[in-house]
Amino acid sequence: NAKRNFPELKFEIQNIENLKFKNNSIDAYFMINVIHYTNKLKSVNEIFRTLKPKGYLFIHFNLSITDKNGNIDYSDNEENINSLFSKFKIIEKRTFERIDEKPIKHAHKIMELILQKR
Repeated sequence: NAKRNFPELKFEIQNIENLKFKNNSIDAYFMINVIHYTNKLKSVNEIFRTLKPKGYLFIHFNLSITDKNGNIDYSDNEENINSLFSKFKIIEKRTFERIDEKPIKHAHKIMELILQKR
C-alpha cells in the first residue's frame, strides 16, 4: 500500500479529465493502465495544466492488447502517442511486451514513458 509505505507523500484519486488541482501545482503523476480508458487529449491537457514547470509524468501506455487467439482488443500507435505528449520532453522511453494469464490469457505491447513538462 503506497500510503502506508510513503506516509509523507499525498496520494489522491481524481477524474483525470477534470482535475481539481490548481495550475502548476503538482510535482509528478504516475499512471499505469489508465490513459487508454479516458479521453486522451483531455487527460494529457489536464496533466500538463496542473504539473509544475519541470514536473514529471510517469506513464505506462498500451500500444496493443491481443487475446489468446490473436484478435486485437485495443491498439494505438507511437505517432499518436508522441503527438499527445509533444508539449513534454521525453526523458526515457521503453517498449516491451507482457503476457497476462488472468482473467484470460492476453498479450500487451507497452510503452513506458518518463516525461517532463517543458
